[in-house]
Amino acid sequence: MDQKWNSASLRIVSKTITPAVITKTLGIEPTCAYAIKTPVNPRNPSGKIRQESSWILESGLDESEPLKLHISELLLLIESYQIRLIAHTIKSQATSKSRLIHESDHTD
Repeated sequence: MDQKWNSASLRIVSKTITPAVITKTLGIEPTCAYAIKTPVNPRNPSGKIRQESSWILESGLDESEPLKLHISELLLLIESYQIRLIAHTIKSQATSKSRLIHESDHTD
């Protein structure tokens, strides 16, 4: 008998941003995360090395649940942290602009 299963996950992959920064920015812990330049297989440290960081958030639902519910659950999680992400982005932009203004005010 063919058993059906479903899962869904949000994956953020980067060559420059660490999983810790993604976690701090989103304010949510990933299901799992992998840092760039770490062994793909911890049991074989001299083996293949990761070329990018990965941050993964799974829906957390049972595999017997419909795919639509897995996706809905992820969207709810993301939407609940979207405000924090937007606030972080605005704060970062404001800090960058204020540094530019501050530097231009003190030119000789």
